[in-house]
Amino acid sequence: MGEQDIPGHPAPQSFDEELARFAEDLRHLRISCGNPSLRELEKQAPPGRPLSASALSEAFNGRRLPRLDFLVAVVRTLLAIEEARPVRDGDARIETWRVRWQEMERLRQRAVSSRARTGPNGTPQAPTAQVDGPSVGWTAVGRAAGDWTAGDGAPRRGARPRLQRGQDTMIRLSMTLVETTFGSTKELQVDTAVTCTACWGEGAAPGTTAQACDVCRGEGEVSQATRSFLGQVMVPGPCSQCQGSGTVVPTPCPECAGDGRVRARRTLTVKIPAGVDNGTRIQLAGEGDAGPGGGPAGDLYVEVVEIPHELFQRHGDDLHCTVTIPMTAAILGTRLSLPTLDGPEELEIPPGTQSGHAMVLHGRGAARLRRGGRADLLVHVEVATPTTIDSAQAELVRRLAALRGEETPSGTFVPGRPGPSARSGPSARPGDASDAR
Repeated sequence: MGEQDIPGHPAPQSFDEELARFAEDLRHLRISCGNPSLRELEKQAPPGRPLSASALSEAFNGRRLPRLDFLVAVVRTLLAIEEARPVRDGDARIETWRVRWQEMERLRQRAVSSRARTGPNGTPQAPTAQVDGPSVGWTAVGRAAGDWTAGDGAPRRGARPRLQRGQDTMIRLSMTLVETTFGSTKELQVDTAVTCTACWGEGAAPGTTAQACDVCRGEGEVSQATRSFLGQVMVPGPCSQCQGSGTVVPTPCPECAGDGRVRARRTLTVKIPAGVDNGTRIQLAGEGDAGPGGGPAGDLYVEVVEIPHELFQRHGDDLHCTVTIPMTAAILGTRLSLPTLDGPEELEIPPGTQSGHAMVLHGRGAARLRRGGRADLLVHVEVATPTTIDSAQAELVRRLAALRGEETPSGTFVPGRPGPSARSGPSARPGDASDAR
């Protein structure tokens, strides 16, 4: 990446520190790409990936960890501005930032878990919040990780954060045998939930904010009287007003109706590796549905559906086809032009080939996923015996039988029935055919 490489850092100490470093690296990338203004980034955003000035400001200033799709859009836009041409999602520089984001997401989740369990003295504690009046406040970790306190600063142990991880989604991708064998790069149109750019996942209308629930007082749960064999007891349960989050949105965002996300169609560029098979699933981390309340996105799974080939059948990584030859060709031998996936190749049928034998072309099958190399192509030979011949042909066959001493053949009987041809013989170079007997 040259000047745009992400600088190395020591082992992470805390989410706040790493978020600050992450934002600093993002600012350095912006400067190295000509330091475009936020307004220019808004105008140059990729189709289907809007970039609002407020969300960009939060990302560059480290106020929160941006969503993965938002980060990819920012990096892609910056690189496109610098190079004055579109940059594809699969660019190695974008993948580097994608890996960095995944590391930050894992650290964020650990921070949430740690803060939910204990504070400095081993007791449950919420993070310090910047509070303006009675509304719910968020710190850098709070906004990005979901920790919160009410306006009085008291921890709310029963409430669960509004933001949640989005659902995983799956789409099916039809591919030809040639594409699954050699690999391919595909552009997919996906329809998923994305973070609302009007409220950036908060669910509140611009200029408003979430408020502590007045029914449960921000605790996310209320006590209800229940009868038992011990008598009437009070059992805590989730608050029906705030659904257990401890907060409500008095004025929902008009764009997302308070959910913090909207449906959108976007284009993803996916690199399919060589050797995938029918039913293979490829995981794209963070490309699924956005989570409610600005939560992290789920994963997108691309399931490969291999289109049947007009000639070859696939069994594992080997490819199979059948060639029918006349009896004379089986006796005398012949040469045939075979249309393989790599182009036409000459297939030599040796004299005396029996029906059911398989000719093996090594290295002309499908690619082996994760193992490297390619499997074999097996050509099964079927000898066609003529059903009708004229008198002249019959006389020639009788003369041949007389010459071979086969006027009255007895035949040879063995138990069982013919099985599938076994593969044998020495290994051959790609393109060479060997007789499997």
